[in-house]
Amino acid sequence: MNFNTFSMNAKVGYNQVDSSGRLKVLSAIQLLEEAAIENCYAINRNVFTLLQEGYGWVLRGGSIQFLRYPSYADSITIATWISKWTIFQGFREFIVLNARKEKCVKATTVWAYIDVTNRRPVPIPEVFKEKWEYSQQKAIEASLLKRPLEISGESVSETFNIRRTDIDSNKHVHNVRYLEWVLEAVPLEYYSGNELESVEGAFLQEARFEDQIEVRVKKVNEGELMHNVIRKSDAEVLATGRSRWKKK
Repeated sequence: MNFNTFSMNAKVGYNQVDSSGRLKVLSAIQLLEEAAIENCYAINRNVFTLLQEGYGWVLRGGSIQFLRYPSYADSITIATWISKWTIFQGFREFIVLNARKEKCVKATTVWAYIDVTNRRPVPIPEVFKEKWEYSQQKAIEASLLKRPLEISGESVSETFNIRRTDIDSNKHVHNVRYLEWVLEAVPLEYYSGNELESVEGAFLQEARFEDQIEVRVKKVNEGELMHNVIRKSDAEVLATGRSRWKKK
């Protein structure tokens, strides 16, 4: 890449791979987030310093593509940068490279800077705009979702209870848990015969401890599914998305 990025090196560990020895989807998401957190630390604005001051970054949505899945013990590099700023949001890009410099994973995400007490967006401090790596180059050209997808007719669903361990430092359910629920709700016969190519989604409302969650999944065609994550107490859609798959 011929522009400035922040990079984090990693080695794929045993607990990050599935039964075939390939990087899990959830592990890939966690590595991207870890790179973003390290980027905060690199400019002396780590997430716990921000929390002490009453602020934090929350993921609003994004899109991720899997070009190839790294395997156990592979060395990888996660490159990340900001591609766009608004008053309240930063658009963060990611590319994961293997040791041969082949692209494995690409993602584009949008993050809001919030007051963690009232949960409202606040203007992003200039220190981030001045110190974080910036390029208008996009990892993925994607129109990010902003409202719930309509799931009607035949669909499948599964219910989940939120555990204490699902809550993160921002006092709400961690974004990786939503994707975990979504993947778990995919019927086994479909999941076992296909592998994930891409997923895009939006986080619309926060889920909290003791909420009960219903995940609905609808098959659009052989290679595409739609997903809604719903709070059962009031039927509000908390997150929405679509996933694309290919035969193994």
